[in-house]
Amino acid sequence: MLSVHIHAVRLMALASLLCFMGCKPDPLEVPLTYDGTNFEVNTADYSEAKTNLVALTDLMKQGRTQGKVVSYVKLDSAFSAGSSFPLASITTTYYKDRIAGNEGWLSQLAAASGGTFDPALAPAGTGGVYGGYLFDKNGLELEQVIEKGLYAAALYNLGEAAFYSPGYADHLLLLYGGHPDFANSDDATKHDHADVLVAKYAARRDKNDGNGYYTQIGYQFRKLQAALAASDDYQTELFDADAEIKRLWEEALAATIINYCYDAAAKLSSTNPSAADKAAALHSISECVGFVHGWYRANIGANYHKLTDADAIALLDLLHAPAEGTPAVYLFATDPFNEVPRLTQVIDKLTELYAFSATDLEDFKKNWVKEQGR
Repeated sequence: MLSVHIHAVRLMALASLLCFMGCKPDPLEVPLTYDGTNFEVNTADYSEAKTNLVALTDLMKQGRTQGKVVSYVKLDSAFSAGSSFPLASITTTYYKDRIAGNEGWLSQLAAASGGTFDPALAPAGTGGVYGGYLFDKNGLELEQVIEKGLYAAALYNLGEAAFYSPGYADHLLLLYGGHPDFANSDDATKHDHADVLVAKYAARRDKNDGNGYYTQIGYQFRKLQAALAASDDYQTELFDADAEIKRLWEEALAATIINYCYDAAAKLSSTNPSAADKAAALHSISECVGFVHGWYRANIGANYHKLTDADAIALLDLLHAPAEGTPAVYLFATDPFNEVPRLTQVIDKLTELYAFSATDLEDFKKNWVKEQGR
């Protein structure tokens, strides 16, 4: 607290001096590249958060194998593992309570593993494998709900808590899933430091024309780093860059929800969709659920976070995965004629919320990393 007080006094003194002098500092110079000199050192501890999420996700994915039972004890241990940033300690209270415990999502995932899921029989049984994915008895892929929800409920949440700490720009870049290389690609066969986590989806939504999410976020990271390295004259630029990164983080995921809704709708609306098509659609819808649910009751980024709890409730209801109720996601596979319009409603709601244009919507249909082979 003392250091915070001293910093505040410094700011007030400097502001008074500037007013007295009647001049303003030169505009902040934003470099063309991000300085990654200290990235590995600065993120040594924070990298544990990413490592822990990857380890938990890999363990959950074992349940996709027919007949493979995933231990709840191991899942719960993976959620709590770590010395610096265990997932359980950096996740919002609400989402942590949904994930952990005897009745939580990890417990339900473990119960579904080893079985077989058939949407036509849902919601009977405990769930199981269908089309290469593990679903609970309601047709919800809990692996995706947990992993994708933690992008906001854990990683973004930790980024908020880390604000203005030494090495903050590097911390946030790692939690975003990027690297000082800024590959703008999640293709690990072409890049030593391919994008992961949120950065992966920002890259997929970026046409690489200089105006996309990934490019904009990259600029704001360079601006943030420059402002942190400069004097206290550039506090406004620092806060602006941080807010823009987090605003674009959220918006890139909203664009990805739209991409998945288009994809799921196309598969379910085809003539006689196969079991693989239906499973892939339920998989995409479950990712959407995770992307949305992670923001619910998070109380993070209030100054620049657009998706309110009311918005999340409305979207989750449309996806048949109510925030506080029993899911019925299987209905998308068993009654596509009547249920697919809900996906269009999700697109419409996000379009209104984020003021997406018709051109944006067309662009969101594509994975630009694959389209451009980058």
